[in-house]
Amino acid sequence: MITFRPIAHLTGHDSPHYPGPVYTTTYEGVCRLAQRLADWADVVHAEIPTKLIVSVSQLDGTFVSEFEGSEDEMKPVFLTAYYFVKFHASFCGEDNPITPCLLSAMELLRKHPGVVSHEMAVPSYIELDCESPELLNHIAKLATLLGLGLTREGDIIAGMELSLQSIRFAFINRDLFPKRSFQEVVDRQQSGRR
Repeated sequence: MITFRPIAHLTGHDSPHYPGPVYTTTYEGVCRLAQRLADWADVVHAEIPTKLIVSVSQLDGTFVSEFEGSEDEMKPVFLTAYYFVKFHASFCGEDNPITPCLLSAMELLRKHPGVVSHEMAVPSYIELDCESPELLNHIAKLATLLGLGLTREGDIIAGMELSLQSIRFAFINRDLFPKRSFQEVVDRQQSGRR
């Protein structure tokens, strides 16, 4: 299980609001991460291979989301963050010198699972800025689908039509019916069939 910790540092309050940890599945963790990234995330901090922190600053405070789990549980979370940062840099014209550091560490994790050791776990972060909520949502959905291992074009096209919450349900349904492609699961989900 992935431990998700939502922490709110509200403007005008001395101490942060922390309702306690939430234990989630990998699918839920990835979808929560994607939602945080789409919600105007401005800082992503990675402690590869077991912890990822996303910070979202708004008028009423800063909202921090921590994701922590084993290396195997966190791999899809890091892949989703990797794809989000990579696409964000491509689409939003991000020219941050920290981007290559984070991308190279995550690229190593993507290409060689298990190679990134704790000795290489130098904390990395990136500041994000993009003014289009539709684009951020689109990037978050695509990063989620790729982070969870989809590679077929039809599966990705079908997944892009869904909300982030519906993507999570589609992956759960795909596990229930492993002989079906993701696209078939989505088609059945949208038509109301099992």
